[in-house]
Amino acid sequence: MTPTRATPSRRTVLRALGAAGALTTIGGTARAASGDGYSVVQAGQCTPVVPLSGDRTVEELYDLRIPDEYSGDNGATDPGDGPYYGAVGFQDLQRTNTTVTFLYDGPEGLSLVVIHGALDDSDGDGGRGVSWTVEGEVLADGEWVVKDDFYVYPSTGEQADSNYDLWDVSGETHTIDWTYGSGRTDGGAFRPLGDEFALAIDPRYNEESALWPENYYDGEITGWEFLSFPDGRDDPEEVSLDLDERLRVRPSSCSRDDDEDDEDDGDDGDEEIEIDFMVPGPINTRSNGLVTVFLFGNDDLDTGDIDVDSLRFGPPSVVDDGGGAGPEHGGHGGGGAPLILHFRVGETGFEGGEDTAKLAGETTDGTAFAGTEGVRVKPSDEDE
Repeated sequence: MTPTRATPSRRTVLRALGAAGALTTIGGTARAASGDGYSVVQAGQCTPVVPLSGDRTVEELYDLRIPDEYSGDNGATDPGDGPYYGAVGFQDLQRTNTTVTFLYDGPEGLSLVVIHGALDDSDGDGGRGVSWTVEGEVLADGEWVVKDDFYVYPSTGEQADSNYDLWDVSGETHTIDWTYGSGRTDGGAFRPLGDEFALAIDPRYNEESALWPENYYDGEITGWEFLSFPDGRDDPEEVSLDLDERLRVRPSSCSRDDDEDDEDDGDDGDEEIEIDFMVPGPINTRSNGLVTVFLFGNDDLDTGDIDVDSLRFGPPSVVDDGGGAGPEHGGHGGGGAPLILHFRVGETGFEGGEDTAKLAGETTDGTAFAGTEGVRVKPSDEDE
């Protein structure tokens, strides 16, 4: 099995602040959804989503079917006939060469559902490989009640020769490697998420996946969509996602409630952690070198809990618009130590003469943070 990746311990901090103002879509192709208390965030952009609701368990709805000669802790309904090896109950939501993900609110709680491919794609080559690393404290308290695919020989308990999928699903970090043939799907369902959760999904598709060179399937996943159901199952809205960016799923909206009393003490609604950082020297826009930034922790932020890939550094207006430089690399941090970061000057958006910089990002559980500090950016007018 794929070894579980070690993760730092998480502190309970303020919940993430989504993108402020008008709702933005992920990937540029999604339709705006009506919010119902849940949202997905990718690459700094937030979209509200509505779960699919029903009175049947997610196992019943998923309807994974495995032939009688196999068994296993996979949540299969085993009705005795096919189609086998796929999400029979969700065929209307499946997309060829696409991963679909959504929330399902059923009688046993809220579930995360993922389906790769489509059962009716009999002319395709299947999916060459998908790997997900899913992180969140809630994972230690629930389980993947559907594992599409995971099946074993009843006589030995050994994984079947035709089943390549790997499920390392213990603790707060779960790693799953999928691969499947034509006319089948892969995926699963995790339950329960509860009322307060924060999930982070690090995807690796196709040649980046763990099983890419080790199976017989030649197809590729070309799309990833998060489905939202404000108008019910017959008309889902599709949030288009990037295949190579971390996705966060959380039980909060993308903006504060405009009707909230401004005189409240701020305990209600989402908050953003204010941070302190330091740029020890001037920033030279004529250089394509690196600028060093020291990011300091505080009572609400342990630098060891920072999602380094989420960081953006540059002029405040550029960072607020989703731009700025991402870190080339960073080290240290955690346990009260500052996080030392390096950003490519040419990617920051500084033009010369600015006197303020902004650093923004998120923790590994989706909590947003940001701060501004004074800087000297050369060349300024007096340097000419």
